[in-house]
Amino acid sequence: MPDPCLREHVHPHNLPAQMTSFIGREREIAAASALCRRDDIRLLTFTGPGGSGKTRLALAVAAELLPHFTGGAFFVSLAPLREASLVLSSIAQTLAIEEGAGQPLAPRLQAAVQNRHLLLILDNFEHLLTAGPLVADLLGVAPNLKVIATSREILHLYGEHEFVVEPLELPKHSFPLDVEAVSQSAAIALFVERARAVKSTFSLNDENKHAIMEICIRLDGLPLAIELAAVRVKLLTPQEILSRLANRLKLLTGGAQNLPERQRTLRNTLDWSYDLLSEDEKCFFRRLGVFVGTWTLSAAQVIGVPNGEEEDALDILTSLVDKSLVRPIEDGSNETRFVLLETIREYALDCLTRYDELEDARRRHVEFYLRVAEEAEPHLQGREQRRELQRLDREATQLWAALRWSIEHDEGSIGLRMASALSGYFQVRSSLSEGRNWLEEILALNGAEGPTVFRAKVLYGAGVVAFMHNELALARARLEESKPIAKSVEEHRIEALSSAMLAQLELHQGRGEDALANVEEGMQAIEKTDDRWCKGILHSIFGKIESRQSNFERAYVRYHIGLVLLREAGDRRNQADVMADLAHTMRQQGRLKTALFLYERSLSLFEEIEDRWNQITCFNGIGDILRLQGRYTEAREHFEAGRALATSLGNRQERSTALAGLGQLEIVQGNMQQGARFLKEGLRLTREIGHTPGIALLLSGLGELEHISGNLVDAVAYYEQCLELTQKTGDKVTMVEALFGLGDIARVQQKHVQACTLLKQSLHLAWEIGDRPGLAAALEVFSWYCRQLDLPERAVLFLGTAEMVREGLQMPLPPAWSVNHEQEVAALREVLSEAVFNEAWVYGKTMSLKLAMSLVARISVPEEAKPSQPAPSYPANLTAREVDVLRLLATGMTDSRIAETLVVSPRTINTHLRSIYAKLGVSSRSAATRFAVEHKLV
Repeated sequence: MPDPCLREHVHPHNLPAQMTSFIGREREIAAASALCRRDDIRLLTFTGPGGSGKTRLALAVAAELLPHFTGGAFFVSLAPLREASLVLSSIAQTLAIEEGAGQPLAPRLQAAVQNRHLLLILDNFEHLLTAGPLVADLLGVAPNLKVIATSREILHLYGEHEFVVEPLELPKHSFPLDVEAVSQSAAIALFVERARAVKSTFSLNDENKHAIMEICIRLDGLPLAIELAAVRVKLLTPQEILSRLANRLKLLTGGAQNLPERQRTLRNTLDWSYDLLSEDEKCFFRRLGVFVGTWTLSAAQVIGVPNGEEEDALDILTSLVDKSLVRPIEDGSNETRFVLLETIREYALDCLTRYDELEDARRRHVEFYLRVAEEAEPHLQGREQRRELQRLDREATQLWAALRWSIEHDEGSIGLRMASALSGYFQVRSSLSEGRNWLEEILALNGAEGPTVFRAKVLYGAGVVAFMHNELALARARLEESKPIAKSVEEHRIEALSSAMLAQLELHQGRGEDALANVEEGMQAIEKTDDRWCKGILHSIFGKIESRQSNFERAYVRYHIGLVLLREAGDRRNQADVMADLAHTMRQQGRLKTALFLYERSLSLFEEIEDRWNQITCFNGIGDILRLQGRYTEAREHFEAGRALATSLGNRQERSTALAGLGQLEIVQGNMQQGARFLKEGLRLTREIGHTPGIALLLSGLGELEHISGNLVDAVAYYEQCLELTQKTGDKVTMVEALFGLGDIARVQQKHVQACTLLKQSLHLAWEIGDRPGLAAALEVFSWYCRQLDLPERAVLFLGTAEMVREGLQMPLPPAWSVNHEQEVAALREVLSEAVFNEAWVYGKTMSLKLAMSLVARISVPEEAKPSQPAPSYPANLTAREVDVLRLLATGMTDSRIAETLVVSPRTINTHLRSIYAKLGVSSRSAATRFAVEHKLV
C-alpha cells in the first residue's frame, strides 16, 4: 500500500516522508487509529521488540489521524537523547517554542499546548522512562493533546494504553502453496520488495518460495531482520541465505547508512535493548537463552535465579516482558508460559557464551527437566495420565534439548535416567521418530552400560518403539536384552512387559504358540507381585493372542480381566487399546453393532489423550464394519482417514490395513481394477514389514478379486497361499474365507467331491468359532452347490438361512455377489413352484443354525457326480488316514498324543479332525467316538 505519510495535508506536521512503502499493517493502522479517536485514550504506547516496526506504524497512524488534529501532528525522535531532562526541550524545539531566558521550560511548554488540538509522536522512549511524568503533566493541562509513544517498554503512567506491535504475518505451513498464495503474506511481500531494491531482477518463484518462507519464519516476522536478510540477495540466493541463518547475528548486517546506528545491524538493535537492563536482568536474560520453545516461571527461576526466590524470578521476568524481550504465552493450560523470539534467543545465547556461563546454565536446564520427566513417569499409566501427557507435550522441546545435551556430552548416566523416565511417553507418542533415535543413541553412551534398572527400562522402551515402527530384528534384540537384565535386578514389571512384547512380536510373525509361551512367561514374572496394572496389560495381550487364533471365548475372558484391572489403575489409554482389540474380536464373530460402539469409544479415548498412532487402528476398524454394513461412502472416509494418518506418522502396518480395506471396498462394489491396485500395494507393504496375518488377509482379498473376475487359476493360487499361512497363524476366520472360495471354484469346475469337502470344512469351521459373517457367505455358496446337485429345495432353504444370518448381523449382500446370487435364485424359481420356493425359504429363515448345520452334514455327492473310482472302504467317505485318526481319538488319546503316534504335527491332526467332524456331522469328540463304535471302526 502507498505510505500514508506521503499524503497532502492542510494541518501542520513534520511527519517525515518515507523512502519505502509500508507493507502489511492495514489492520494495525485501523485498530490503533480507532483507539486514538476514543476520548478516554490520551496516551497510546506502541510496544514491541527492537526491529518490529513500531516507528513506521506510529507514523502511518499519525498520517491517518492528521485531518482530525487542527493543531497538527509532530514527530519527536528521542533516540539521540541521553538525559531524561532533555525530553521537554526536544518537544519544545519540534513545536518551535523558544525557551525564555530565566523562565522554566515546563510551564512555557504547558501553556503553549494547553489549547491546541495536537498529536505528538514520541519515538524511542525506552531509555528515558524517568521523563514519563513530564509527559503526564503535559497531558494533564492540555485536554486536546494526545500522545503516541513508541518504546520497547511501557511508560508505566496512569491512563496509559498499550498497543503491542506484533511481528509481521507469517506464511502458513500448508503445502502445496502457489506463488500467488505465498506472496499474500506481509513478511514475504516485505522480503521481496526490499530484495528488489538491491537487485531489480529478483522475483518470487517456485524455486525460491520455500526458502523465503522459511527465512521469514526463522526471523520471527521481524521487519528489520527481514529487511537485513533481503539485502543479502545481491550476492546470495534465498537458499544460501537460509543455510546461513544459524548465525544470523553475523549475517544480518549492512543496513542503510541513513538509518540510525542501532538499526544498521541486528546485533546493534539487540545491544540497544540489552544495555538498558540492570545487571540482574542481564544475567537472567542471558540464561533464558538455553530454553528452546516455551517455558514456565518455575523453570526460569531454577535456571535464571539459581539461589533466589520465586518472587525474584517473577519480578525480573515481569520486567523483561515489559521491555518486549520476553513474550507471555497462553496455551489453555493452568500455567502461564513464556518464550523468546528465536532471534532474541540467539542473542541471549551469544551473550551467555561470551560470559562463559553456557555450560552451567545448560546443566541446570538438564537437571530441571530430568526432574520433570521423573516426576511425570509414574503417572503415565494412572488417573493423571492425560494431564501428565499434556504436560510433557508442552515441555517436549525442552526435554529434547536436555536429551540432546546428554548425548553431545556423552553423559550416559543422565541420559539413561531421562530416557528411562520418558520411554513410556515415547510409546504413547510413537509418531515421534526423535524418541526412537534418541533411545538408541543413549544406549550407546559411555556410562549407559551395565545391568541397571534404567538400562532395562530403556531397552524395553526401545524395543516397543522399534516394534511399532516395524523394525522387527532391532525390537527382538532390545527386548531379549532387556528381559534378563530386568530379572537380574528384580525389576519384575519390565521383565514381564518384555516377555509380553516378545509375545506380540511372535504374533506379528504368525507364531501363535511361541506368543503364548512368552506371555505365560511374563505372567509368571509378576505372579507374586501386586502390580495390577501390569497384570492388566498381560491379560489384554493374552486376549489378543487368543483372538488372533480364533479362540474367541477365551479371548473375551482375558479382555474382561484386563479391562477391570486397567480401570482400577485409571489407565485410559490402555483401556482404549483393549476396547479396540475387543471390537476386532466381536467383528470377527459378526457382532457388528457392539464392535462399532467399542471402536468409536476407543477412538474417543485415543483422541482425548491425543494418541494419534492408535487412532489409525480405530479408523480402519470402523471402516471395516461400515463396509460389512453396506455403508460404503462412510467406510471409504474412515479408510482414507486411516491411510492418511498412517502415512504421515510412518505406521506401515496400519497403512497396509487401510489399503486392504479400500481394496475390499472396491471389490464389493465391482471396481476390480482399482481394488487390485490397493490390494497389491497393501500386500507389498505387508510383506515388507513381515506381518504374516496381514499377508494372509490380503491374499484372501486378491483371491476373491480374481474369483469374481473369473480368473480361477490365479484365484486358486492366492487362496492356497492364504490357506497355508492361516494354518500357520491359526487365523480361522480368514481360513474360512479361503476354504469357501476354493470350494466355490471347485463347484464351478464341476469338481463335486472337492467342492463338497471344502465347503463343508468352511461351514463347520465357521460354526465352530462363531464366525457369523463367514457362515452366511459359505451357506450362500453351499446353496449354489446344492442346486448343481439337483437339490433345489435344500438350496432355497440354505439361502433363507443365509438371509436370516445377514439380517441379524445387518450385513447386506455385497453388490459384487448380487448378480450371481440373483441368477441362482432365478434358476431355483424356474424349477420350483412359487409355493414350494416360498415354503423352503421361510423354513430356512426360521430354523436354527444348529439344524442347518445338521442338514449340511447330510448332503453327500451322488454317485453319478463322483469320478470313477472304487467305492469307499469306510463309512461317511472317510479316508484311510481319517479312520486312523478317528480310531486313536476313540481310545481317548489327546490331539498331541495322536500326532506323536502318527508322526505328524498337531496342526495336521487338527486339519484331519475338522474334516472328520464335517463328514460325520458332529461337533465333539464324544459324538465322533460314538460313530466309530457304532460303525465298528474300533
